[in-house]
Amino acid sequence: MRTTLFIAGLFFLINHTTAQNYYVATLKGDVYYQNKLLKKKDKVIPKGNIRFKSVDSYVKLSGPGGLYVLSAKMGRASGNEFLLTLSNELFPKIRLVTTAAPTFSIEFYPNVLNQWGFFGLYYSFLDKTKLAIDPAFTADGQMIYLLHETNQGLFYKKVKIQRNSALVLRTDDFATSADNSLKGTLVVQISNPAILDTIIAKHKTLKEVMEMPVFAKEENKSTNQILDILNVRQIINRRAFIKDMRFLAKSCDAKTQEEFLNTVDIKEYISENYGKVYMLEQVLSKDVGLPESN
Repeated sequence: MRTTLFIAGLFFLINHTTAQNYYVATLKGDVYYQNKLLKKKDKVIPKGNIRFKSVDSYVKLSGPGGLYVLSAKMGRASGNEFLLTLSNELFPKIRLVTTAAPTFSIEFYPNVLNQWGFFGLYYSFLDKTKLAIDPAFTADGQMIYLLHETNQGLFYKKVKIQRNSALVLRTDDFATSADNSLKGTLVVQISNPAILDTIIAKHKTLKEVMEMPVFAKEENKSTNQILDILNVRQIINRRAFIKDMRFLAKSCDAKTQEEFLNTVDIKEYISENYGKVYMLEQVLSKDVGLPESN
């Protein structure tokens, strides 16, 4: 009898310690697991049912082997809902589909200094990201502005420059109305803001601005110049992003950035939810506690 109980207990222990747990990373719409409405960080095991309330609902789970997306389209229709039965065999078959933001090259715009090496790529920036800037760019009354292109024309915002010569990117610097999305941004050095008023009155696109003779590539850093092309996908809430990365790192038990970004396939999740995050490695090291691999 004791032997039977020991074997039964051992079987239970093995099942319990090797159970595959998955955690909700993000979701869209009302999604239920075992009739419980899911929210971020809830635990899910590959057993039971996921119920989606609409055809475009989905849930993305972090767990052994990476990140997984379960969608209503994978389930069977049941009235106005969609039902998906979970199993261990289901998870190896599914992965996130990455999406890439479009870019445009600056190689045809020789007047752009390309000060920070953005190359016209789409980046996402954590709120209050600091960019080192040469003090000469703000000497003798020179000012730095962000010149934005939207579907309704151009507008500009003056950036904050700290005393240690750091340019600070803030959420409000990129704020537009809900129906007025950004198409691109120039970081410009200006001697007189009246120049920008003239520009936005006469022009509608950044391409036109980049071809203007008023912007000439100079070495003395004391005239009107385009410092860089800064295409922003989004400005990210710093605290929320760091909290999300810490949660994912803990859920997949990653110890280094290599494990986190490669072995566990977190890159796809970050790309889809946040885009190309500027200085991601530094944030993971300093704020998330994931050192770079030796």
